[in-house]
Amino acid sequence: MSGMERERWVAHRGIPARHPENGLEGLRAALRAGARFVEFDIRLTRDWVPVLLHDADLARTSGVRGRVAGMDWEEVRAATDVVPSLAEAAELLREYPLATAFVEIKHGALTRGVARAAGAIVAPLSPIRGQVVLISFHAGVLRHLRATGGWPIGWIFESYGFFNRQRAMRLAPEYLFADQARIPAGEALFAGPWQWALYEVSDPDLAWNWRQRGADLIETNDFTGMVTGIC
Repeated sequence: MSGMERERWVAHRGIPARHPENGLEGLRAALRAGARFVEFDIRLTRDWVPVLLHDADLARTSGVRGRVAGMDWEEVRAATDVVPSLAEAAELLREYPLATAFVEIKHGALTRGVARAAGAIVAPLSPIRGQVVLISFHAGVLRHLRATGGWPIGWIFESYGFFNRQRAMRLAPEYLFADQARIPAGEALFAGPWQWALYEVSDPDLAWNWRQRGADLIETNDFTGMVTGIC
């Protein structure tokens, strides 16, 4: 184990290496184990209820077929108990006031309109807004959230290079997220008014190397394994 500080780890989608992905069980396990940061994904049901789900379909994580955007919340709840609502996740986070949640808004949640989707997502988060950073690949929704509500934001980008560096400078998010595997070998993390969070890391020594190269936070699918060295 590299000895990297516990507070530098982000529990990515809870602890999917040991619990259902994006589920309350995994989030609770991470928070009980001392996670200062958790991350989870958001999509919207047909009736505009935000739920914790990465894929457009329920099948991979719950074994139940169905596109969440075509189902009402009550249909989702009847079909599976492993997909919680954002309101339920917010209630859990209230028990851990020192924890911060990176709430990733998926592109699929925005297809019926950025403003309405953003409103539906921030409503259950308002009671814990001091614990929330809203993140997305979609820079437009991040600009909207900052302009209309002053929410802290994190931008996720897929490619590392000059063009996205310029976009990041214009957006000036509080956090920048990047896939560590897509950053060219030997490339320095470019500086700006943000903290860097890199994903997805499953090796403690690799995480330590990225910390030495300037990464502020490291996302992992196995938070408990990383902080205990049992992975």
